[in-house]
Amino acid sequence: MRCPAAIPAIALGTGISAGIFFPLPANSFLLISVFPCAAVSFWFGRDRATTVIIFCGFLATGVALGRDANSASRNTPLRAVFDQHVAPEESQLFRSVEGRLRTDASKGPSGVTLNVLLERIEVDGSFQPTHGGALIGVSGELTSDQILQWRAGRRVAFPAMLRTPTKYLDPGVGDADRHLAWRGVALVGSVKSDRLVEVTDLGTALDEALASVRVAIRQAIASSVAPWSERSAA
Repeated sequence: MRCPAAIPAIALGTGISAGIFFPLPANSFLLISVFPCAAVSFWFGRDRATTVIIFCGFLATGVALGRDANSASRNTPLRAVFDQHVAPEESQLFRSVEGRLRTDASKGPSGVTLNVLLERIEVDGSFQPTHGGALIGVSGELTSDQILQWRAGRRVAFPAMLRTPTKYLDPGVGDADRHLAWRGVALVGSVKSDRLVEVTDLGTALDEALASVRVAIRQAIASSVAPWSERSAA
C-alpha cells in the first residue's frame, strides 16, 4: 500500500463526523482492546484482518472524540448559568459580565462586534465565575478611538442582553447554535452603548505589542488603500 497512513486518517475523520452528527455510544473497554487485537493479528500474519481491525479502532476512537468534543462545546458553564436563570417565558437574560477579548473588535455593516471569553457573570447581586465565549454587538455611533481600545487580551466589563444563537429550521440553512458552539461561542448578545463597555485591565505585554502592530497595519491600509477602494482595504 502506497499510503498506509490513509487508513487511520480516513477512519478517524469519518468517526469524528459520525460522533458529532450522530451521538453513537463508544465503549472504553472496546477501544482499548482493539489495538492489542490488531497486534496479535499482525503477529500471525493476518494482514487483511489487521487492516480491518485498525480501521475499526480508529473509527470508534473518532466517534468518541467527536461526540465528547461536540458535547463539551455545547454544554459550557456559561450556557448552564443562562439556562438556569432565564425565565421559561423569556428568551433573553440581562446581566453584567466580565471577560477577556479573544480578538480585536471588528466593525461591519451592522456595527461593532466583540468576541469575548466571559469569566464572570452577575447572579443575584454578586459576580460568580463562569467560562464561555460570547459574541456581543455594540449599538450606537462609535469613533475609531473607541474601537482601538477594544483589543485582544484586554479585560472588559459591561451589562449585556444575552441570548442563545438563533436556530433556523428552514431547509438548507445551517444550525447557527451548533456552528457557533464549535467556534467556542455559547451565547450572543448586545450592549446598548459603547459608553457601557469598560476596559478594566490590559493584556499581557505580548498581547499589547501584537495589538499595536495590528492597529498600525490597519491605519496604514486605511490611509493608503481605502481612499481608492474600501473593498480592497477590507
